[in-house]
Amino acid sequence: INYLMGVARKNKEPILRAAAVRGLSHFDEDGVYECLIEKLADEDWVVATEAVTGLGEIDEKKAIPSLIDTTEIARSESMWTFV
Repeated sequence: INYLMGVARKNKEPILRAAAVRGLSHFDEDGVYECLIEKLADEDWVVATEAVTGLGEIDEKKAIPSLIDTTEIARSESMWTFV
């Protein structure tokens, strides 16, 4: 799990970060929740999407406020791309 968290947090390749985040979603252990919350703000949308999915899979209710915040930020940023 520590290896996956390291890849998710530090690897330069988005596809590897996304794969690590997906792998983490299968574990409900210390540190996984925090790592998935961090990855909601990843610069790559695939990684961030995997974090959303992962939080759903570990069924972490305390993630709901962070998910709402992420959705609101995404909406406000996407509005600017069409202006």
